[in-house]
Amino acid sequence: MFDDTAADLLVLAEPDLLYRDAGSWVWRETKTSASDRTRRNILATYPQLALGVRIIGGGVLPRPQAGGRVELELLHPGGVDLRILDPSAPETQAAAESVLREQVSGWHAETLFEAVPGPECATCEVARWCSARQPQGDGAGASP
Repeated sequence: MFDDTAADLLVLAEPDLLYRDAGSWVWRETKTSASDRTRRNILATYPQLALGVRIIGGGVLPRPQAGGRVELELLHPGGVDLRILDPSAPETQAAAESVLREQVSGWHAETLFEAVPGPECATCEVARWCSARQPQGDGAGASP
């Protein structure tokens, strides 16, 4: 779980596999496809890879080490493809940021379902990060 205060966003991330290899983080997503065709833009097709690039490339995980990577293991009728992304490469970071911006831009512009603080805030597990929550002491949103 990451609190991105700059984006006013709480990110809940659960990669298929997150492990360390020789001291470096590896974020792996495993996906299936009915087609043997290789996808051109895997970051746009699987935005969780873009998130992995930003998290590992940004050194957000504890004890970051050089050499981390993001992997896509794509299972298809013809076999398995393993695509490896270098989260420290500037072009990969820029592409990942572009994909994530596109993903969240609609959320920031959305006004139909704005958060409405209420008594439920007292037991909400993410209330401490909620920018819509009323300050403590007004009866609507005590901190958990």
